[in-house]
Amino acid sequence: MTGSGKAAARPHAPEGLKKFPKRKDTMFMQCFDKDGEKTIDVAIQQDKWYKDLHPAIISPAYRLKHGIVKITMQLYGREGYLRQNIFHDYSPETGEYAYGECRHIHGWISKI
Repeated sequence: MTGSGKAAARPHAPEGLKKFPKRKDTMFMQCFDKDGEKTIDVAIQQDKWYKDLHPAIISPAYRLKHGIVKITMQLYGREGYLRQNIFHDYSPETGEYAYGECRHIHGWISKI
């Protein structure tokens, strides 16, 4: 709280960050095989993303069948700023999750 009784404004994005208005509220996902070739490239509105996850995200069998070993995602917020860069690695033998991290707008990195 400030002296005026109002909560201090919290910035939505670091100063100087580029805004992409046409990408607002959208998750972009790319899937790659073991040779680094892109096999899937989709853009999904954020509200639909969480209601109906793509099978590449939830199914080891799907990843194994399609040879997916890496998934990258970019989440743009309601104002069009890139909010998160997400990286997942999967086992080429089983399709199971191996490693992941999320790089947030303010520089934080979360291991997932």
